[in-house]
Amino acid sequence: MLFSVVYYLLLILFLIVFAVFISVVWLLTVWWEPKRRIIARTTYWHAAGVFVLCPRWRVKIEGKEHLEKGKNYVIVSNHQAFYDIPLLHMLKFNARWVAKRELLRFPFVGHAMLIHGDILLKRGDAASAKAMFTKAKRELERGVSIVIFPEGTRTKTGRMGRFKEGAFLLARQTGAEILPVVIEGTGSAFRDGWKPLCPHTFRIRVLPAIDRETVRNTSPREMAVRVHDRILEEHRKMRPDLYDGTEDAGTVREKDDAERRK
Repeated sequence: MLFSVVYYLLLILFLIVFAVFISVVWLLTVWWEPKRRIIARTTYWHAAGVFVLCPRWRVKIEGKEHLEKGKNYVIVSNHQAFYDIPLLHMLKFNARWVAKRELLRFPFVGHAMLIHGDILLKRGDAASAKAMFTKAKRELERGVSIVIFPEGTRTKTGRMGRFKEGAFLLARQTGAEILPVVIEGTGSAFRDGWKPLCPHTFRIRVLPAIDRETVRNTSPREMAVRVHDRILEEHRKMRPDLYDGTEDAGTVREKDDAERRK
């Protein structure tokens, strides 16, 4: 109990200091650095700090060679918990996140996302979705990557859910490569939903990118299924306890969809 209280006190202090620091960096750079690369580097150190605050938390990254310097991507990943965002920042790429507008309500988090230039989406709003596509296309044209969680929401079971088509439609329309990423550990990092577990390991596995020609010649629906199954295959290797080894990817999707409808 005492350890958890100390952790959250340190986290709040850290977030306050970071909010002030990133605001100063933004004021000094926004007028001449539209890609916000310096802001992205600053955010990396923020993310690293989040994982340093808890002793014996470790981040393990595999496949980083698939993230080529000088390239931008539509990056898609499975979605487990709020800490997915700082975890993926550990890859040190310059990207804008497509996230739900409700995050603006969180102290410090909403502030940081606005400064970072992230794209905030109002669920179920057609105008907001259209604006999101316009902003995402503009960032991709600038050479900035876009990160989307195609499940649309965090998993409740630890298992992956069905992928929506938006990220894959965006990649097809802009000619961007798709970079699949698998994450594990954020959903199980806290006991009872709030007590940090220590020791604990967070894992990121970057998979080979899907080239522009393949994206262009594949329908968004088919690409969503293909990328889902690729990420699912790797996630099952990380957490075989979450899946029945006799089930194929389609069966897992059907079961997860049934759970969501309950």
